[in-house]
Amino acid sequence: MADSPPTLLIVEDGDEYRANFSRLFGESATLKQVRTGAAARAVLKQDPDVDLLVLDLRFDRIPREDLVGDHEAATRQMGGDAERAWRYLEDHQGLFILRVLRDAGLQRFPVLLLRDFTHNRAHLRRLQEQYGDLHYLPETAGADEIRKLVFRLTGRATTGT
Repeated sequence: MADSPPTLLIVEDGDEYRANFSRLFGESATLKQVRTGAAARAVLKQDPDVDLLVLDLRFDRIPREDLVGDHEAATRQMGGDAERAWRYLEDHQGLFILRVLRDAGLQRFPVLLLRDFTHNRAHLRRLQEQYGDLHYLPETAGADEIRKLVFRLTGRATTGT
């Protein structure tokens, strides 16, 4: 409902974004957090009220067995270097999570990527072609800009802060 606070699902391996969004939005948004792709998929299958997925891209603080993606295939891509393959999965985990969610048909909401694409818009366009409704926050974004973007993406008025 457009008058209710938006529900944001934050997928990150730490607590920084949850803490920042909590300070930014207070009661004007409902925040949920998970740390893995499997947990994100489970929440999104059960909760039709999620309005925006807030997705970190780098996951190096969860157990490797919780990473999504094919480690064996990544090892082959990395010339047999298993450790480099793990780092690749960690560094790109958000995109692997996004693929799992999209493959499961969970694409009813926009995604806010927690990476600055200001200087790499061509890469962002390729990702948008592949995954759909993707957005990002510039590193220089202030509190007002972040709130306006989130409320715009969720179809809410920007008055609640």
